[in-house]
Amino acid sequence: MTPDDALERLDRDLAQNPDSADGWRLRGERLAELGRPAEALASFDHALSIRPGYAEALAGRGDALSLLGRPREALTNYTRCLALKPNFARALGRSGAALAALGRTNEALETYTRALRLAPGDADLYVERGALLAQLGERAAALAHFARALALKPDHAEAWLQSATALAASGRREEARDHFRRALAADPRRIEALHGLAGALVELGELASALAAYERALDADPDGLQALIGKGNVLARMERHQDALTAYDRALQIEPQLDEAEAGRAAASCRLSLSEAHCFRAQTLLATDQPAEALDAYDAALALRPDYADAWNGRGLALADLDELADALVSYGRAAALRPCEPGAYFNRSAALHKLGRDEEALASARRALAHDPANVCALNNAGNALRALGRPGEALQAYELAIVGDPQLAQSHFNRAVCLLSMGDFKRGWEGYEWRTRLRGFEKHAPRMTMPKWRGDADLAGRTILLYAEQGHGDTLQFCRYVPHVAALGARVTLAAQPLLAPLLQALPGVSRIARPGDIELHADFRCSLLSLPLALAECAPPPPMQIPYLTAPPDRCAAWRERLDPATGLRVGIAWSGNPRHRNDRNRSIPLSQWAPLARLGLPLYALQRELPLDDLADFAAFANIQYFGEALADFADTAALIAQMDLVICVDTAVAHLAGAMGKPVWTLLAHLPDWRWMHGRIDSPWYPTMRLWRQARPGDWAAVLERVRDALAAGLDDRAAIFAGAAARAKS
Repeated sequence: MTPDDALERLDRDLAQNPDSADGWRLRGERLAELGRPAEALASFDHALSIRPGYAEALAGRGDALSLLGRPREALTNYTRCLALKPNFARALGRSGAALAALGRTNEALETYTRALRLAPGDADLYVERGALLAQLGERAAALAHFARALALKPDHAEAWLQSATALAASGRREEARDHFRRALAADPRRIEALHGLAGALVELGELASALAAYERALDADPDGLQALIGKGNVLARMERHQDALTAYDRALQIEPQLDEAEAGRAAASCRLSLSEAHCFRAQTLLATDQPAEALDAYDAALALRPDYADAWNGRGLALADLDELADALVSYGRAAALRPCEPGAYFNRSAALHKLGRDEEALASARRALAHDPANVCALNNAGNALRALGRPGEALQAYELAIVGDPQLAQSHFNRAVCLLSMGDFKRGWEGYEWRTRLRGFEKHAPRMTMPKWRGDADLAGRTILLYAEQGHGDTLQFCRYVPHVAALGARVTLAAQPLLAPLLQALPGVSRIARPGDIELHADFRCSLLSLPLALAECAPPPPMQIPYLTAPPDRCAAWRERLDPATGLRVGIAWSGNPRHRNDRNRSIPLSQWAPLARLGLPLYALQRELPLDDLADFAAFANIQYFGEALADFADTAALIAQMDLVICVDTAVAHLAGAMGKPVWTLLAHLPDWRWMHGRIDSPWYPTMRLWRQARPGDWAAVLERVRDALAAGLDDRAAIFAGAAARAKS
């Protein structure tokens, strides 16, 4: 007979005998079983009005009050019951639960002990005392209690559930998973067991099974907040981001219908659940490159729960992605204040400080994270980044290597180490480690469309076709296309997939049989290789290729057109490029506002803009630079840029594709570098192993372009008096 059937039968009996105190007590117990504690309380009150000293009804009344979240009143009823019936073990156990709810844990444990002396075979009492011990962190003792309960009652669902929960908290995940399953075998309707099982499966990496467990929970309760949130988390782990967002959105649409008795107890729990849904939704939005939407979701989480440290930390990450680093630091600070012993806010703060060029502070923040978690790989990586920026590459390398020990499969650590090695001139180990970049999100964007095998230098290319493809920016393609002729010399037919703006320039590159677009699904070849993987691949099958400069030349027809376009040269021609692609992740550090180039302009030399785009922030300043010629859209592609560079005596530019193009053409080029430049410019050098005609001008302090440009102006002014010495090779323009 179900509780509903039993209740209907009791109602019929009470209609015939309304003065039955036993009947009203039993009715109260059935209502409590059905989760209707307010009605149960009324039934117990009716029983007590008929029989005022009814101990069992007093105990039942205490149970109803406990279910209503009123433990103090419940304890009063249990005390009255025990005064009437001192050896009532169940009431003694229930008073233990009320004492525990009131925070009187020592009294609660003693009360449970007294109850067990009276009823040593009561499995429920062992479970309840064990649950209290587990809450106090005494998991070994708790597990012993649950084991005793199961010895008494092997199908005790609550004992299996509590045991599983304690095992999970102890890190014994496999055992926890098995105990959650035993709990469900004993009672398939236990939603808590499904949640616990799903959590254990997630920890074990069994994501498909975890998702199935959450689906079972939702079959039983379609509006279950925790199950929807858990399902979203699993889907996010499976990188099914849109499905995860759908689950979170469904959770956020639910408005629990709570009666007055439940509302006070459940409101706080509901707020916590909804704030979690917002926070996890924000994490998924951040993982799918939607930082503005993520920021809104984090703010929604914090509106519900202002002390939510994870949301403050995540809010900082969203702000950092939006390049609002000062505000990000504030959010990280709030997270750290709420959880001062957690490393996350500190290592994220370190990353933001590093981006701002405040590397002493960045290193200190990373070390604070490591003080709480010495093996934290994120903090080790951030410490390495700060050390490298501070000109301490050896120490940076040690930090990256410790991070790799902590997590040998984390691509970011291997990549950071490789970049550090390359910047130190250790090319052999550097190129090997640089292959880890392909495991980073955002790299090799076009490679997944290509089905042909990768060439790693181990296969004979004679008579075979190989697709060499651009992987990153224009500058990377210009730097690494130098290796294309060496691949062709191995007997290969080379298809080069290059960016559209580079294609007209690169079609004349020796060894290229065909130019295509990156990611062209119609491409067919025997092998493929990224341009940036060629140094490693070629080292496997041949000695390192000799340096050949120039390896790029401007098309003669374009050179003729630009020669005619420019006024006849009456003095030194200097081409400049002061900014790069604003979407570049490091553009805030590498580009220089046009206004800061005034010292060069005051020399009176004709200056020629080698960049096609004029940043909006520079429009107001441009009018003041009367001696700069700007060509804009006339630079249709890099073939035009190369032809214009060919007319120059000297190129002065920031770290953009123009620097690589001028260097590849053998043109004298002065490259202005941020305090922490890209790895390819190495540490401390004023020359470049890639481009023998290049001179490097480095910031002495982060952000200090003024000092760099003053030094460049002085050198340029000196060159006006000794042009041949300063610009040896400038006559190349006349030969173009």
